[in-house]
Amino acid sequence: MKAQARSKTPVKAKIGPNNGNFDGVEKINSALEKWILPIDQIKPDPKNPRTHPPRNLEAIKNSLNTFGQQTPIVVTKDKITIKGNGTYEAALSLGWRKIAAIPTDLANKKLLTGYKVADNKTGDLADWDYQILAEEIKEFVDLDWKGLGWEQWELEPMLGADWAPPEIKEGESSGVDMVSIKVTADQKAIIDQGIEKCRSQSDQPEMSEGRALELIVGDYLSG
Repeated sequence: MKAQARSKTPVKAKIGPNNGNFDGVEKINSALEKWILPIDQIKPDPKNPRTHPPRNLEAIKNSLNTFGQQTPIVVTKDKITIKGNGTYEAALSLGWRKIAAIPTDLANKKLLTGYKVADNKTGDLADWDYQILAEEIKEFVDLDWKGLGWEQWELEPMLGADWAPPEIKEGESSGVDMVSIKVTADQKAIIDQGIEKCRSQSDQPEMSEGRALELIVGDYLSG
């Protein structure tokens, strides 16, 4: 569904860091109590392949302040963090003295390395349903979505979009003739890569496949 931006109303933020319903410095889900450790016993992963730039860490800090720690980090038997290095670093910077951490039962370096890489990569492979996301953000617009990692330019198109499909009366067509083409699996994979690259370069993640192909072919023809 093509979304048409129609508003640039700023997203207001009333609830944010330090305004959650928690007491004390550490804001940890009580269900994680058995896994709470002194944070000075935990060590960061010296070979963590995942980086945490300032925007990311600030979002994690604001999340911890607003919602508390709802999931534990994962550590080795030597208390080295293999999942949740960003959470650990953010908690340290907030002055936390404790953190919930569960020990992994993975026993060798190959499995530990595979797990920490796979855990991050599987998250990268997820995607957003922007219509549902926009509905959720609109319902709770007073949350500090900007503090939780979203930039204003990311929020405005979603919140100003018209997600409703056009009404088509019975017997009428949409005015667009749809066609199909046959491609091999390998060709489809290349086409999908091109479409995703076109969406990324255009900063239009909701762009339809047809529009992306139109731009790609147009660029080829003009070259």
